[in-house]
Amino acid sequence: MLLEPLYTLFGTILRGLYNLTGNYGVAILVYGVAIRILLMPFNIKQHKNSLRQRALQPKLAELQRVCGKDKMRYQQEMMELYKQNGVSLTGGMGFMFLTVLLMWPIYRVVQAPLTYLSSISVESLHKIADFMAAKGYIAQTVAKSIETTNLDLIKALHNSPAALAEVVNQGLMKAQDLISLDFFGIDIGLTPTWNITSYFGEHSEVWLPILLIVILNLITSIFPQMLNSRLNPMLAKSKEANDLAKTNPARTAENNSADTMNRSMMITMPVMMLFFSMMMPAAMTLYWIVGNLMMMLQTYLFYVIYTRPYNDLMQKANSTSLKTRSEVAKELAKQ
Repeated sequence: MLLEPLYTLFGTILRGLYNLTGNYGVAILVYGVAIRILLMPFNIKQHKNSLRQRALQPKLAELQRVCGKDKMRYQQEMMELYKQNGVSLTGGMGFMFLTVLLMWPIYRVVQAPLTYLSSISVESLHKIADFMAAKGYIAQTVAKSIETTNLDLIKALHNSPAALAEVVNQGLMKAQDLISLDFFGIDIGLTPTWNITSYFGEHSEVWLPILLIVILNLITSIFPQMLNSRLNPMLAKSKEANDLAKTNPARTAENNSADTMNRSMMITMPVMMLFFSMMMPAAMTLYWIVGNLMMMLQTYLFYVIYTRPYNDLMQKANSTSLKTRSEVAKELAKQ
């Protein structure tokens, strides 16, 4: 597969973190923090770009008034204005692509630790799976997809010391290749169940912590958006937007649409995160939780370092000409 080398690379990194920390869950948390730090320069670039766009909104409103119904002219003038002030319309797309590119390997690695962390060959994995299926430790369906999903095999080997010893004696794997999925007493190799009674039944000590991880992910996915809405001038309803709305009905519709989209995202994103958390191993949910927490920290730091100084500049420019506002955008482009 095209991305197989990337999966192997990320598996090697996660294995190194596992050996360093001695805990699979902690290794995933450290990995999540490292990924966020790696993405920080791209986040900074995207945030500055959004501030430049914000600074040019009065200019765009003026262009709408001048161009009227000539949409072609307005688009050309807008692109020229963005070019002059260092605004990129595609920067966000590149960042989103990179985010997905970095997230997908961790999902594959979490699903198949024996494949990517322990680097057990495909041939050996199939032999181990066939042996365990013949003994009745795992289902045949599990054995068939053993390359991409081997969490059930890991659990079966942990629960069957005799079977593990036989597999090791056959030279199919080493004992140290069998990693522990325990995270302070929580089996993060488990995927949440939709059967609510499991969380409060006979094995509640196993399943209830998994449910709590899902709930924690839901909560932490809401907070970054709430904080962003309060601190991000592109989303807040500012006095400037209200003033523009009095003379530019088109601008009013744009603001209402942006506000509606933001409110919609605050609902749909947590719901999506909840759904994905219920469909994937708890280890993946841990990765999302640390990502959410890092996003909250990043949002606040960006506000202090970039957004608040920008607001100060814009307040000084509010009482001056549109030309001064454009100069603010150019100043931001230099930073």
